[in-house]
Amino acid sequence: MSNKELFKEAHKMAKEIKKEYPNVDYMFQFSLCLSCLREEGIEEEKITWEDVAKAAEKAVDNLGYTDYYVKNWVKGEYNRSYVELRWYHKGKCKATKQCGYWDNNKNEYVVDSKFTKNYNVFKL
Repeated sequence: MSNKELFKEAHKMAKEIKKEYPNVDYMFQFSLCLSCLREEGIEEEKITWEDVAKAAEKAVDNLGYTDYYVKNWVKGEYNRSYVELRWYHKGKCKATKQCGYWDNNKNEYVVDSKFTKNYNVFKL
């Protein structure tokens, strides 16, 4: 949903509530409706593994790396696919950039790590 559509829907909701409850402050109600609609919109836009792969390919092109690499890791209840960007020169890997991991159990992309500084591929 675009911002224009979001604002129109929030105004519509606020007007309906103002009709039903005349004592309500319109601007305050509008801001509540807007924040509620934004939260719903965020939940609808779930990131998939395909989105992560496309973002990694775009990051490779924009940052000048050669390719991206995915390493699957399973231990106990954890099942993750770590993503990193790699730059090759004369057939050898010369530089890497960690990009977080895809949690295969929860189906979500995780950027933060307490051990290394990771690059968010969706930052571009």
